[in-house]
Amino acid sequence: MIMLYRQKGYINSYVLSPSVKKCLFEIIHCPYQGMIKKIFIEAKVMELITLYLRDELHCNDHFKPSLHTKDTKKLHQARDIVINNLDDPYSIKDLAKIIGLNEFKLKNGFKQLFGKTIFSLIRSERMEKAALMMEEGYNVSETGTFIGYSNLSNFTVTFRKHFGCNPSEYLKHIKVRQSF
Repeated sequence: MIMLYRQKGYINSYVLSPSVKKCLFEIIHCPYQGMIKKIFIEAKVMELITLYLRDELHCNDHFKPSLHTKDTKKLHQARDIVINNLDDPYSIKDLAKIIGLNEFKLKNGFKQLFGKTIFSLIRSERMEKAALMMEEGYNVSETGTFIGYSNLSNFTVTFRKHFGCNPSEYLKHIKVRQSF
């Protein structure tokens, strides 16, 4: 309860863990109807709350020094650059030069501010792009190749880690959803 009180009045960005994404995916694609659906969704919402609290308690166990405002602005600039250059990302060294921070501050500050590494941001943004492509009608192999995977099994493993299901399962759910 104290943890929730400390958050009162603050808006924080929350990085979705794979377990949270899987839980959300299961809620969105609930296979049940009627009362069973209601019970299922209530249980999944309780699971989401538990996962959130677990993640928050874990994060609060570690001391996080505050970032200077100018460093925070530069880190936001770095994030924008990374997102705008997903197809041909900059190296850490080049990105650090562009924004005017040393590599250590860039890597550590980025993780502290956004809750993930630069590489994991690139990977998650690519996976989100892959999901959108499949929703637009691309098949799994076309999608994997387009977002930069030469090995389909590597794409499948990364997609499963990100969304909690294989790309083929994701496509099936999309087709079922579109048929309604």
